[in-house]
Formats: sequence, C-alpha cells, structure tokens
Amino acid sequence: MQSLGNRLDVVVVAPEVPGQAPLALLGEIGELGAVTDVNLEVIGGAQATLDRIALALRHRADVVIWSGHGRPGRLLAVDGEVDGEWLATQARCGAPRVLILATCGSGGSNELESLVAEVSRVGINVVGMPVGMGDRAAITFNKEFLRALVAGADVYTAHRVATKQVAALDVMLADGIILVPGLTNGYRAIVERIDAQDVRFDRIERELTKIQVLLEKRRRST
Repeated sequence: MQSLGNRLDVVVVAPEVPGQAPLALLGEIGELGAVTDVNLEVIGGAQATLDRIALALRHRADVVIWSGHGRPGRLLAVDGEVDGEWLATQARCGAPRVLILATCGSGGSNELESLVAEVSRVGINVVGMPVGMGDRAAITFNKEFLRALVAGADVYTAHRVATKQVAALDVMLADGIILVPGLTNGYRAIVERIDAQDVRFDRIERELTKIQVLLEKRRRST
C-alpha cells in the first residue's frame, strides 16, 4: 500500500562521549528508522565530533534530535562541548522545523530554559526534555512526535500527541517536556516590542524618580 504521509528528513546527533554512560543508540535508531516516511541521518558514536555536527546542522532537515549527554547549560560532543548559542548559530543555517534536545545532565530547569531560548531566538521551534528523562521515555516521545508530523500534524499537535504517550509511562516526565516556538514573524515582533516597551518604562520610571526626589527636596526647603 502506498503511503500518503509527509516524508521527513531527520538528523539524529548522538555523541558517545568518553567517560560517559553508553547511549541506547542502536535501539533508538531502529525505532525511529522504522517510522514510515522518515529518512534518517545519524551523526553518532565516535563520529559525532564538533566538525561533523556543525556540518550536519547546516544542511536542510525537517527535524534535528540531539540525544546524548551534557552538563549544566551545555551539550557534549566527542571532542568538546557547546552552549545554546553555538547550537542555535549552526542550526539556523539548516532551519529545521523543530530541534529536540533529549540530553541528560544538561542542568535543571533554568539551564534547560536557557538552551531552548537560544534556539528559539533564531526562529527554530525547540523541544526540551527534563534531566531525569530515561531512554525509553525519550525514544517514545521522539518516535510518536515524528509519526504525528508524518501524518500531517503541526508541531504543537505533534508535541501534544507525543507527550500523552510519554504520560502513559510517567506523568511527571511528560509534564516536564517543554515546547518553545521559534521567534519568527509575529513571535519575534512581539518579543522585540515588549523589550522596547521595557526599556521605555525603565526610562520613564527613572525620570519619575528624579522628579519625586526634586519635589521632596522642595517640600523640605519650604
């Protein structure tokens, strides 16, 4: 039977970092590759160097999944580590529909929010997963997310569908999976306008404070 789904080009970045626990790479590749209409490219194992990862991110893909290890606010490659700004800078060239960060050890909620915020700022939708996310839950999310996109769902709907499947394994983990829209078009305009308003309000507040001080001095002198 001919498939009527959308074909997806998916890049999986999965570095095997010396001194870190082995990844469930073969199992993940097998399950993701089995999703109909997914064309999978894997930058994994000892081959996942910074050069190879950067090159892969610059090429057009629908989805990028970084599955590996990290430390607070950073992701680990075989020969080094990167922060959110590095990742965002490289990924913006290929402009995937969504980038999924399925990394352990990359920090608590603040560090995770910092990573996803950097990627979002360059216009890429990004999914961040909680630190305690196990291999089974992460693979379940990634597989169901891709399956939903293939079926024609938008990123928001695919996220909801995949999160519900994770909730069947662990509700707490599912609640920790965050989706941040890429700041493009209206999103970026809103953020820039809010930033500009904040600057303006800060300036007005400083001027009002000066006026208040002057009035208080006059009151005391009379």
